[in-house]
Amino acid sequence: MRTKTTLSPTILRQECGAEAPQYGRLLSPCAGGAPQVSNDVYNQRYTSEKVASRYKQSGRSMIEMLGVLAIIGVLTVGSIAGYSHAMRRHLLNKQREQISTILNALETTQDFLRPSKLGLDLPSGTVLTPYLINLDLIPEDMISQNSVHDVFGNSIYAYFYPTANEIRIRVVDKKIYDQCINLIETAKEHSMFLRDIRTYLNHRGSAQLAFTAYGDKYCSANKLCLRNITFQQMSSACKACKQAERYCVFFYLWE
Repeated sequence: MRTKTTLSPTILRQECGAEAPQYGRLLSPCAGGAPQVSNDVYNQRYTSEKVASRYKQSGRSMIEMLGVLAIIGVLTVGSIAGYSHAMRRHLLNKQREQISTILNALETTQDFLRPSKLGLDLPSGTVLTPYLINLDLIPEDMISQNSVHDVFGNSIYAYFYPTANEIRIRVVDKKIYDQCINLIETAKEHSMFLRDIRTYLNHRGSAQLAFTAYGDKYCSANKLCLRNITFQQMSSACKACKQAERYCVFFYLWE
């Protein structure tokens, strides 16, 4: 059975009489004022205060929780915006790759694609797209039901004319500006092969020429050259295209 230790008045008097000076007044049991308690009561009180102190320290206030939620919200929004930007950049790179693949194929086979070489008597304005598909000049991921579209779903057509053939890209995406820059930059990479690139705006049901830049063989001092075109010049042309009512059409022309 556990015993309680108490300090009796007799013991206090003995300690106060013989040994009190060695404690100092503040630490001496003779200083008075504080009641004496048993070891069990003291241990129980100490344990309760310690647990209560830990509980208070581990709690979180409402303001702290709201701050954490606000931080999580900001990080989430930033992550979504970053993902959207990265995905848009990926699609633009894919579009550039697709158009470059077609232009590279046309550049290397342009003499063979002439109607006389194909043994065809084609009228002016004939759609060449089916011939390009049959000759495997169009990437498979761009072909759907014998028609051609880029990664954004823009329709792509190739036409035959006696003086110059052309590829038309009809862009209907609302985010036209970055695609416009993308398509002009792609043309710039092929300035040695192309005759020119043109942009037409659909305005009130009629097509209006908005921009023309010429390939290496056709540019001059008074003509805008593709190889020398600056980002500011491209931006100016694409801002006009962005304001089109319905869509823009890009023409890549070659002989």
